[in-house]
Amino acid sequence: MPGSSAAKARANARLRRRYAARAAAGLCVRCSEPAAGGLSRCARHAALEAERVSPGRKSATSRKRYARRRAERRCVDCGTGTAGSARCPACAYRSNSRAPDRYAVQAGPPFYTVIELETGIDHGTYETEAETAACLAFLGLRIDQVDIRSNMPLLALALSGMP
Repeated sequence: MPGSSAAKARANARLRRRYAARAAAGLCVRCSEPAAGGLSRCARHAALEAERVSPGRKSATSRKRYARRRAERRCVDCGTGTAGSARCPACAYRSNSRAPDRYAVQAGPPFYTVIELETGIDHGTYETEAETAACLAFLGLRIDQVDIRSNMPLLALALSGMP
């Protein structure tokens, strides 16, 4: 029967195989022209896709993925496991090396800003990791529920065994 679920499943499987074969060969998954710069689409189809996907929806999807990966203690860029930091060492290095000088770590006293991931609420800036840990305990938040931004490495806080 045309339109049956079995026929749709076969058609979807065929499309998935075609997509995988073209992507593996470095071809556009839409038209089989050479893909641009290791992407899955040629320049023409990449531009069409960029127009089709609304920036708001893409941004919302990215925020959800970021929050989910932070909660799962995985790198927000590549998805590998981390010890509570936002990025694995390789992605952190890549991200920091691309950052303009104005975002470089500033010399001076350390600061730690606690931002709740689910609501985006800024719970304040603290001078020590102990104050930051006390803030989390007082608010009843776990380390995977917050983003701690700092001008110093967060190694001690990540290894402190905070629940």
